[in-house]
Amino acid sequence: MRGSTSGEYIKIIITLTKEPKLRITATDIANDVDTTLVEPTLSGVNFPSGAKMMHGIYSPWSSVHDDVISEVKSLVEQYPDYTIESTGHSLGGSLTYISYIALAQNFPGKTIISNALAAYPIGNEAFANFGASQNGTLNRGNNADD
Repeated sequence: MRGSTSGEYIKIIITLTKEPKLRITATDIANDVDTTLVEPTLSGVNFPSGAKMMHGIYSPWSSVHDDVISEVKSLVEQYPDYTIESTGHSLGGSLTYISYIALAQNFPGKTIISNALAAYPIGNEAFANFGASQNGTLNRGNNADD
């Protein structure tokens, strides 16, 4: 697997804005704080038995998952040598964890780089181990006291 030799990327930016771009919007505070663990099911992702994640993260991601994968697939077809990158901060950073898994599972031949900034953990140990086993790079950045 190789990344873009020209330094070009297909970027997925996970924010809390409603601007019309390839963005994931999560603004429902009642849902966002729902820490109930659920067994996720997403097209193109083979979660292991026992992997669970927070409903407050699963719900917004699952509502856009198929659209994001479809759009990225179209972009990969147009720009086959580009690296795929996802980035998010805070709640968006936590959504970046699941985007990393979804992208790695749906695009196994591509270089995937994800940057989760000031993110909180979103799943149980089986989920975390599954994420760590993906072929790509997941960077996590937190303040010293986070």
